[in-house]
Amino acid sequence: MSIPVRKSLCVDALVASVYRQFQKIPDPRKLPQTAPISFTDVLMSGLAVFGLKFPYLLKYDISILASREAVFRSVRSSSFCSLEFF
Repeated sequence: MSIPVRKSLCVDALVASVYRQFQKIPDPRKLPQTAPISFTDVLMSGLAVFGLKFPYLLKYDISILASREAVFRSVRSSSFCSLEFF
């Protein structure tokens, strides 16, 4: 018996899914529609602070990019990797 694996199950996909769900929540604040920060962004900031242990979501994005660059550099500098593929 094989267990199906979801290829879209990663942090980026989960954050995008949460974002779509947060967009469905109406803004309870009594602010004009031109408020500088959307309620969805406020909720995403809360997710970053409490759920992901980052002070803000941009810090999470920077961390993910830095780790991807480190992996890329590591793979590129390894002796078994041909530079033809990059």
